[in-house]
Amino acid sequence: MWKLRASRALAALAMLPAGLAHAQLVQDGVRLAMSLTLDSNPELSPTGAEAVWRFALTPDYQLTRVRGADTLNANAALNVERSSDPSLSAEREYPSLSLGWRHETPTGEFGLSAKYEKSPTRTSELLDTGNLAVDATRETAGASANWSIGLDERDSLSLAGAFRSVSYQGGDFTDYTELSGSATFAHEWDVRTQPYVEYAISRYTPDDGGPSSDSHTVEAGLKRAFSELLSGEAHAGRRWNGGQSGSGWQGGVALNYAGRRSNWSWSASRAASASGAGAFVESDQANMNWAYALSEKSSAGIDLLWRKNRSNDEPSDIRQFVAWASRELDRFWNLRLSYQYKEVGQPGSADASAHVLGLSLIYSHPDLPDL
Repeated sequence: MWKLRASRALAALAMLPAGLAHAQLVQDGVRLAMSLTLDSNPELSPTGAEAVWRFALTPDYQLTRVRGADTLNANAALNVERSSDPSLSAEREYPSLSLGWRHETPTGEFGLSAKYEKSPTRTSELLDTGNLAVDATRETAGASANWSIGLDERDSLSLAGAFRSVSYQGGDFTDYTELSGSATFAHEWDVRTQPYVEYAISRYTPDDGGPSSDSHTVEAGLKRAFSELLSGEAHAGRRWNGGQSGSGWQGGVALNYAGRRSNWSWSASRAASASGAGAFVESDQANMNWAYALSEKSSAGIDLLWRKNRSNDEPSDIRQFVAWASRELDRFWNLRLSYQYKEVGQPGSADASAHVLGLSLIYSHPDLPDL
């Protein structure tokens, strides 16, 4: 929704007469989400599962300013969570802040961004390690830059770099910093087809003084618009990891469909990413998402996920199923009901599963008066 409003602002700016091209457009909005969930097994324990109720209140403020070729985005949110049993699910107040700036040029664009956030490890580390026994905190701070330029009518070059610092309070996780960069060359074969090649490098440095690890990846890919509604992408290449992680192939395929009432996407991939489990963790993942507009004010959908982590210490197999339905009560209020089933399996122990029921009431005001 935020992206849609920003796109509308940019489109409106493009329609202004040349003499007004440097006029400033401002859009700011607020969002307040209130949710109540019942989790049958927050620790994902194979035996002795205990349920817990959680209430969360999340105020969110978004600001977009457009002036000439420059766009500034800022976001501030606070997640306040209370639990019926803090020994099973901790109570927390987690902030998140982000700031981004983008400058468009005649042949491309340049951007800078920074982000800070706190999150529970039961959310952030589930996919990487399957570890939910300890309800700890992950603190992430980072900055990134990207630059893209059109070399000619069909060829383009994109460069990106990022820094990320991750630390944990509680649990047996490894604090680390990550430096990464990438270069992508793309060619517009025709209006529907774009092949590309990419080189990426990442350096993982644990804060405990352990050895650093490097990852180098070379991939070739193809983006294809099969029609106005259906698009896809495929990419594959080789990864060379230093330190403990070894090397191997990686790649993925994805399909996206955007119809008048129905949207769906499907993807499958193999990749390696920095993790609190130590160094880079290789994983295989498949996702399927489907949403359907029941009416102008009601919609429903299903999300499926399967992920297999190949961590040397704690390999895990994760499966998730989510079904949801939402109803627009009026122009500002929205009601959402969801059900989630998640299951985690690790060698040497029985599979653990949980059922999560959720009810959310969301207030959203996209256009507050100018500051």
